[in-house]
Amino acid sequence: MTVNQNSRLVNKDILENILGLRQHSRSLIFLKANTLAISPSVQNQYNWFDIRKPNLDFYLNTPSSKGFLIIRFFDTFLVSELEPFIKRMMPHDKFVFNKSIGPHWKFRIRKSGTTHFIYNQQNSGVSYPIKEYSVQELKKLLN
Repeated sequence: MTVNQNSRLVNKDILENILGLRQHSRSLIFLKANTLAISPSVQNQYNWFDIRKPNLDFYLNTPSSKGFLIIRFFDTFLVSELEPFIKRMMPHDKFVFNKSIGPHWKFRIRKSGTTHFIYNQQNSGVSYPIKEYSVQELKKLLN
């Protein structure tokens, strides 16, 4: 198993077994009733992650789903509603394209004091505060 495969598994058991989400195919998308979560795992020294356009499109084309971004940031969970995150951090003209994964947005997480911020690597002047959640807080949020 490669490092990338190992990082995908971090806290996946919590998403599935405790929070009741189920993974859609092999994507970053997890579903439960009318809830959809995009859940990248950040386990690298640079604190970066990406969101691919097909994952965004899946959310945008799923009717009546409440969307969340649940970042598995090492041993914690950083959580935001998807709509405001998309509006602020995923402009249609600020993405990366490469042949292997297609169009995607690249992000980096930084901590300032007790608050985490996400930065779009194509527009680092814009930041987005994101809240840390416990597993119990996530259970309440998703139920």
